[in-house]
Amino acid sequence: MPTSSTTSQHLPHANDHTQSSLSVLRHNGSRVTIFDIPLILDEILRHLTIFDLRNCQRVSKYWNGLCRPGIWSLHKLVIWGQEQQQQLAQQEQKEGKAPDTMLPTQTTTAWDLIDRNSALRSLSLENTELLLPQLTASYLNSLKQLTLGPVPRGLCRSLVDNLVAFCPFLIDLEMSEVGLHDLEMFRLVQSYVGLQRVDISIYANMTDRVIPTLIQASDDGTTMSEVEGPEEVEVDSVG
Repeated sequence: MPTSSTTSQHLPHANDHTQSSLSVLRHNGSRVTIFDIPLILDEILRHLTIFDLRNCQRVSKYWNGLCRPGIWSLHKLVIWGQEQQQQLAQQEQKEGKAPDTMLPTQTTTAWDLIDRNSALRSLSLENTELLLPQLTASYLNSLKQLTLGPVPRGLCRSLVDNLVAFCPFLIDLEMSEVGLHDLEMFRLVQSYVGLQRVDISIYANMTDRVIPTLIQASDDGTTMSEVEGPEEVEVDSVG
């Protein structure tokens, strides 16, 4: 694997506006470059896992500079906690060890990156129970797309409170397994007049009273999905 010193000779700095030598000839004799190297790097970096992206930043100051702040407005950051890592973190906490003795996990690494980059637009959380408290962070107020994994019943009220308070600009919300009550659903839908898409699984603790709210939201341009048990009913936008 090439070292940072050898590789950096072939990669332009992200802030360097120099374009590649590949170009095409115009009719007036001038040449137009084909590729914008920083844009190509952005496109590559946004497909890396959070671990790979972090490792790239750690190679050198030069490589860290390639990860421009703007990448976080393009990156669909997916955060999850692998079972073994979660168990390790919980064990460390039970034993009362200092936080800096804990091995870095997918979760802590990702939140560290979010904390230093406020341009995040899209976020996917698989382990909602572990990560829900982090949704109170003010640097998530630019979030527009949020995908959540299963939400335990005991966290539903906190989830709605946090979303309404700290993620005011959501236009796309997906919660695959969530046990909301009627009032929580009413508040969630009515708080986001700009929602363009909502995908929420609905279980027995939600009554038929919420259906008019779903229909009204659909009339206003929002697409919602209602799930009861094994059957799924789509409520599509009208007109």
